[in-house]
Amino acid sequence: MIKRLSFIFLLLMGLAWADNPAVVTQIDPGGVSVNFGARQQAASGQEFYVYHEGQWVGRLRLTQVGDNTSSAQIVQTVAGSSVQVGDVVSSFAPTPATQPAMAPSPYIPAYSGPSFPEVVHKNTRSFSFGGGMPGTPPAFQSSSWPSYTMMAAPLFMGGLGSASPWFLGSTGMMVMTQQHAQKQMREAYKSNQSELQVVYWDTQLTQAYASAYVADSETDPMRQAQLRQNVLAQKGVDKNYIFQIHLLNRGFAPFQVGPFNQHFFLLDSHGGRLAARRYDEALDGSIPAGGEVQGYVYFDRFDAYGNPRLNGPVKVVVDNVQGAGATFTW
Repeated sequence: MIKRLSFIFLLLMGLAWADNPAVVTQIDPGGVSVNFGARQQAASGQEFYVYHEGQWVGRLRLTQVGDNTSSAQIVQTVAGSSVQVGDVVSSFAPTPATQPAMAPSPYIPAYSGPSFPEVVHKNTRSFSFGGGMPGTPPAFQSSSWPSYTMMAAPLFMGGLGSASPWFLGSTGMMVMTQQHAQKQMREAYKSNQSELQVVYWDTQLTQAYASAYVADSETDPMRQAQLRQNVLAQKGVDKNYIFQIHLLNRGFAPFQVGPFNQHFFLLDSHGGRLAARRYDEALDGSIPAGGEVQGYVYFDRFDAYGNPRLNGPVKVVVDNVQGAGATFTW
């Protein structure tokens, strides 16, 4: 009964922000999102408590505040619990009825490997594909035939005598200029390739990220250790193979890769293709000329029986992206 009453109390407190309860709306490797912001008097750096069905499960800190939404970093989780989408966010501290017994956080040694940018560079793979669109831009489809026709017209209409040397010379120069411009455009088209970049979030990259984040956020050694633990748990690299995708359209027209999970596969130990467990739907959208899109793709590390899916290098296949593809290995 006490648990139910405390849960109802917390829900009512969540209504203080707006007509809708303040809740966690999304969980990503880089943080969480909540459904309140500056219009609800929230500010960057504020900390809030998170409750799941009336029980306190963690604490978060706002890192980026919009008008009605905000991004946050989980700075504390209760042992045996995790922050989930739909959990209530409140400024009220946990009471004895909502606060479970806390277990001491295990100490995680400070990361001493390469810097975060260095590991990102090491873990990034990319390939380019043709011009950002199928087919050929209209300017490439034109030819010199209309200009040659202009040069020949006087010959057929009035004989050689009616063909002015100045007319033939200027038209010939126009033909040569047009051919040169088309050649330059063809060369630019070949070099103006769109690109797909893949970053593999392995344990080293996650630890480097956590270390960089902790260095910017905390000075207390105990808080640093706890924050590193929370970041590592939040990323979930112990349960997932995580890939960050960056698609850049440097071509002449929009293109679309979606559904992205039909173009990006993890290879198991036998070379079989494994489908993603989930991915960011932003990767399915149309990318305008000169635009770009980013998102994450997640694959399970273990099968339904708890057996590892991979026993060797991590390999992914990018298949039929505007007719091109690649295999990446880490």
